[in-house]
Amino acid sequence: LIVNKNSLSSKMQKLKMMLSLTFAKTIINFASNKVNLMDFVRFIDLPYTFCIVDGYRNIIDMSDTFTESFIIALSFNDKVVGEKYTKFFETLWKAGETNAPLNFLDLIKSS
Repeated sequence: LIVNKNSLSSKMQKLKMMLSLTFAKTIINFASNKVNLMDFVRFIDLPYTFCIVDGYRNIIDMSDTFTESFIIALSFNDKVVGEKYTKFFETLWKAGETNAPLNFLDLIKSS
């Protein structure tokens, strides 16, 4: 899960992220000592939102950059596009950072 730093600017966006199914599953696994949260969450400035479903199906979200409101989502069924987006995701992941709240959760877990 890569979280856009800019999308966390509002309290509502933070709440949306915390209520997402992926985030909830990760927290449950984290609390039960199954995973290290740092292995699953990174924070970075995203140029746009995208989703790689299975390496073939890809979804790109186009939003208004000024109001951050949704405009349209595009879906591509293409393996080459999937490979490019997978590489892009991996580049973003490596450049992403963990966040202080996640470090705090790790401290609580280890004590």
